[in-house]
Amino acid sequence: MADAPLDMRMDGRGERTAYDVVNTYSEADLRRILFSYGEERFAGRIAARIVSARAAHPIETTGSLANSSRRLSRRRHARADITLPSGRSRLSASR
Repeated sequence: MADAPLDMRMDGRGERTAYDVVNTYSEADLRRILFSYGEERFAGRIAARIVSARAAHPIETTGSLANSSRRLSRRRHARADITLPSGRSRLSASR
């Protein structure tokens, strides 16, 4: 994935950019947007990570935005590899 500025406007004439949304919206608003428009199951956790990350410095690129929530998906996949007493992994046991 190419790292690019957080713009994401379809039409460059608009005033609000993704940078503005990510760096100024409240955690509740980010959660609502991620859940409603992105149908993101972990919207609350991702919104909290974004707010935490931007407290240190503004999130300026798509790569830094992705990195702010990447650990959530890694942790989810790591848990799926646990081996159960039956000898099957949790992931294959649920199928």
